[in-house]
Amino acid sequence: MGRRRVSDGEVRNSFVGRMVNRPATNHSTDALAWGIAWLIIGSIAAWYFWLLPTSSFGFVVTGYVSLKWHVVINLVLWVVSCAVLFMLGAFINRKFRTIELFGRLLFAHWPVLLLMLPAILGSRHAYSLFVGGLMQGDMSLTFNIQPLYSTFMVFFFIAILLWYLYWSYVAFRKVIGCRGWMNVALFIVAMWLSFELSKVTVAAMCKEIL
Repeated sequence: MGRRRVSDGEVRNSFVGRMVNRPATNHSTDALAWGIAWLIIGSIAAWYFWLLPTSSFGFVVTGYVSLKWHVVINLVLWVVSCAVLFMLGAFINRKFRTIELFGRLLFAHWPVLLLMLPAILGSRHAYSLFVGGLMQGDMSLTFNIQPLYSTFMVFFFIAILLWYLYWSYVAFRKVIGCRGWMNVALFIVAMWLSFELSKVTVAAMCKEIL
């Protein structure tokens, strides 16, 4: 007998397909619950290891900040990082469920927590030097001092960024129901604006608590 051809529907419904598209395959309630769970876990980990979000994508080594403020910052980041996408969603399709959009996008954000691992498992000084160069837009110093580490970190950050962007798009597409290159382009612009807005928001909050 010949080998049976696997249909596109079967691929999407396979274990791998469900994992790749997890923000869409999860039930909306489960996505929100898991998203909140990861928000709490991320807040506790950042508090314990003295790390602080710099925006919706990034962490920096810092001094002690209370757990309460970590939770508050992450809650504000959740709302702020979803605000631009909410407006884009309302522009494309006004009939979407707001809580479902926020819940699925929160779930899609959890891979960003992996950016804390190099600071937790490796050198905090090297991590601080790399992140400082990244935030200032000048990587020459960190590449001159620690070329191998910086090269690894660049690929690591890019991998997490692509994962985060893809999962966020999958979540957005599931709720809004949009497809096509124009909507993809609008989504990318919205994600960039979301990042910039979250960066300004965190900077303003840090002035009050640090």
